[in-house]
Amino acid sequence: MLMRSSELTDRPTFIGRDPTVCDVCFPDDTTAVSRIHASVRWDEHLEKCVLRDEGSMNGTYLEGARSALVEGEDVAIDVGQTFYLGRSELALRIVR
Repeated sequence: MLMRSSELTDRPTFIGRDPTVCDVCFPDDTTAVSRIHASVRWDEHLEKCVLRDEGSMNGTYLEGARSALVEGEDVAIDVGQTFYLGRSELALRIVR
C-alpha cells in the first residue's frame, strides 16, 4: 500500500496522471485515473474537506455510494472518509 500525505488548504489539490497539473500524481499507465481526475481542498467555513470530480472518464466515488459524484459539483466529506478514483482499488482517505 502506497501512503502519501499532502496538507490541504483552500487551494485545490489536484489528483490525476498529469504531472504538470496534479499535486497527487499516478503513473501514466493507471488507466482508471484521468489526467486531471479530481480535486480536494479544505473549506474553512464548513470545517470540512471538499471533493470535486474534475470531469474524469471513470468517475469519483465516495465509500458506500452507488453513483459517481456529479462533475464539477463540490461534495463535503469528513476526515477519515474514503473515496475512489473510478471503480478501482485506488482508494484515498483524508486524515488529520
